[in-house]
Amino acid sequence: HSRAVARGLDDSSVSVRRAAIDALTKLGPLELTAFANPIVLKFTDEILSVRLAAVRALSKLPSAALAPHAHALTERFKDPEWSVRAAALCTLGSLGTALREYLPIILTMIEDAFDGVRSAAVDVILSTGLDAIADHGPAIAQRLDHPKAGVKVAALSLLASLPTYEYRYA
Repeated sequence: HSRAVARGLDDSSVSVRRAAIDALTKLGPLELTAFANPIVLKFTDEILSVRLAAVRALSKLPSAALAPHAHALTERFKDPEWSVRAAALCTLGSLGTALREYLPIILTMIEDAFDGVRSAAVDVILSTGLDAIADHGPAIAQRLDHPKAGVKVAALSLLASLPTYEYRYA
């Protein structure tokens, strides 16, 4: 029955596409893995609710099944809607230390115009571990000179997570 449900991902109706994503997310994580690629294709749907549901659906995947889609999720950082950018960050956050290679692009998200995105970026960066944060200490510290207070606050919260001896100067 899950293959029949997946056909709804390509329906012309927004409600059917959304319902198909919602139904697929109710599958077990291993069964959902089989539909990850078709769900990722919905990341670029013209309708916000479909894009958002697709990004959130991947959060149900086991880490090993999510990892191959990390790059596609970072592409959602360019989405015009802040909620999709924040959801992409939250979904990536479940990868924890496996995100280290994406840390430079995730760091750029603490400069997002929306507080919800900046907060999600801080949470994801914290999930990568103190060593990864320490390795990017200088890049984080540079954000203290940013003109926007929200960016400075995000940088400060990351730097505050580091013990003094962990900060690695460039």
